[in-house]
Amino acid sequence: MITKKTPIIKAGIVIDIPKSRIRVHKRTIHSMGDPGFVQLLMYEKRAWGEYMVLDYRIQSDGRNSLTKHLVIQQGKHISYQRHSHRSEIWIVLDGNGKLIIDGITRSIKRGDTAYITPGMKHAVEAETELHIIEVQIGDELTEDDIERLEWNW
Repeated sequence: MITKKTPIIKAGIVIDIPKSRIRVHKRTIHSMGDPGFVQLLMYEKRAWGEYMVLDYRIQSDGRNSLTKHLVIQQGKHISYQRHSHRSEIWIVLDGNGKLIIDGITRSIKRGDTAYITPGMKHAVEAETELHIIEVQIGDELTEDDIERLEWNW
């Protein structure tokens, strides 16, 4: 039964997570059940491609980690951005592209990795369909921790 609080998702998978166990990563959707839970979007299509959340963990030190599989369509790019509260590790699974870190561009291909620390400006453009595993590590894994910057492609 659809109510006013029922989420309408064009392309997405959601999961219920106890509120006490997560600082919300992406956008949340009103929980349809227990108020102690939030729903986290696990898959989303974007203008540049799509991503799927593979894993979310709270480590013993209280820091969080979130693992995503990004698929960036040929000729598309992720915005030039930086974060204050998280590091990211990118592992290129397949494809070719251009990685920009702090204004320096380099080619990337299958097997390449990048370690992005808080404050580093970064983006990627896919020359062919690009598959990247992204591991976010930090105390706050939210969309609010993205500062989008200008970059002329």
